[in-house]
Amino acid sequence: MLLTKHAAAVVARSMQIGAARTAMTKACVLEKVHELKMREVDINEPFTERDVRIDIKSVGICGSDVHYYQHGFIGPFVLNAPMVLGHEASGVVSEVGSAVTHLKVGDRVCMEPGIPNPHSKYSRLGMYNVDPEVRFWATPPYHENLLADPAWANGHGCLRLSVVHPADFTFKIPDHLSFDEAALVEPLAVGMYATWLGWWMVPFHCTSILLLQCTH
Repeated sequence: MLLTKHAAAVVARSMQIGAARTAMTKACVLEKVHELKMREVDINEPFTERDVRIDIKSVGICGSDVHYYQHGFIGPFVLNAPMVLGHEASGVVSEVGSAVTHLKVGDRVCMEPGIPNPHSKYSRLGMYNVDPEVRFWATPPYHENLLADPAWANGHGCLRLSVVHPADFTFKIPDHLSFDEAALVEPLAVGMYATWLGWWMVPFHCTSILLLQCTH
């Protein structure tokens, strides 16, 4: 999904006017390698006019969650502090920011777990998923701007009772879709994109093979 100019603008405005809320919530916390706990944890989140609060109903367990549990890192993303796991989720909107018009309390939704810096080169190119400043649920931050942000220094995920999320990255789901099915929208989107990339690369590979055959 491409980051539109409108989405970039509202995310930027949200980042500027956010007021931090600190609240205790029960969550599934990865304390360290091979140690998970269900416990109360302080979550420091901004809530702006463009945000919604979502009561979580279902969360998928991703391979990345398992990898952090087993090894404590994925590439440059290193678990240096307790972190709430989970980024594949669905839920029900329980609070709506004053500027949100497409969602209301009671809406059933799923969420895009990666929120980029709307001003980055990658976001402007429509490639926000590779923005080094992206805030991704259950991913320890390593960019200095995120490490300095008290609302994101731990990279907490969504295996908890509720989350605050930008409305522009929150999507209504039809009534016939279960919460469990809706939690799978994010990994389904990843699979579809990977398939699209594979299809797009096929002509290139075929051309390369033909060229190599012609040179021998």
